[in-house]
Amino acid sequence: HVFVARGPGKVCNLQAEFGGDRIWEIDPATGEATLFVQIPEEMCGFLTGLAFTPDGSRLRASMWLRNEILEFDSERNFTVVLDSNDGILCPKGSNNLAYDADGNFYVVNECTRNILLFPRDGGPPTVFADAADGVGAGGAIAFAGDGDLYFTTGLNGINLLRRITPEGNAFPFDSFGSIITPETVTGDESGHVYVGLETGEVFRYNVGDPASKILLAVLPIGGRNSMAMSPDQTQIYLHAGQRLFGVNVADGTVITLSNFADGNFSSTAGMAVVAAPPAVIPSVSEWGLCVMTLVLLVVGSVTIKRRTASRSSFVAVLFRACRASGGTKID
Repeated sequence: HVFVARGPGKVCNLQAEFGGDRIWEIDPATGEATLFVQIPEEMCGFLTGLAFTPDGSRLRASMWLRNEILEFDSERNFTVVLDSNDGILCPKGSNNLAYDADGNFYVVNECTRNILLFPRDGGPPTVFADAADGVGAGGAIAFAGDGDLYFTTGLNGINLLRRITPEGNAFPFDSFGSIITPETVTGDESGHVYVGLETGEVFRYNVGDPASKILLAVLPIGGRNSMAMSPDQTQIYLHAGQRLFGVNVADGTVITLSNFADGNFSSTAGMAVVAAPPAVIPSVSEWGLCVMTLVLLVVGSVTIKRRTASRSSFVAVLFRACRASGGTKID
């Protein structure tokens, strides 16, 4: 499922009127969109980036004005896991949160113009990149399959896509001039990098090669957007306006996957994708009872030599009932 963040379109004291901070959950297969969470009005903070923890069990979200990183569980409960005491200062960008292949957590800070690395096993962060590496403001970050980090940033009036190696060596990758803004970036397992511009254009770069830049697709609408790679690596999900688009990475075909209403003033922010959303994992207790019943039924029926046809029919009915009772939340 695809989770998209929607920040309030205006100031926080008008949050209720202008949409508020929200996270929507979208099933790209059906287009169904449901409101995953509405941030309490007193906690209005302009949601920006989203990222799932590596195991897919928790969703993290950055709150720009509050200098906080929130973490949600499948029951929509949340805690503040990082704040200004941890170095979080104006976390901003779509998306400005990411995990690397080793499970380390990265945050882009606008106010301090840096990217912090929080180690997988806990402990204080280190500065992975800062203004000396070209971090000019907030921006989107993403890892490509080669392990390099790509991020969009403005520096001295020029909008750039920059690249940082795992060793921390940073250099410009591409320039978009002073007018066009690269809004978001994602990568695939092969090392290709995809950039979404505010114009609605989507560009692809081959593995680490800025000269390989091609125009992959153009969305039917422009403006702020966010993107993420699908788990099967076949398409890019793009959130723009109040729509979710799918872009085929092979031929650039654009399709509308969902069109959902979320107020006229809510603004597009971050996106995160999970292959098996926690909200649809069956309850352990329900599955446990079903499996135990199935096992006892099969063993018992074999023991007393009931007819195969009758046993198979009942097992099939019970299994369908088990699946139907799988629930929508983790027990």
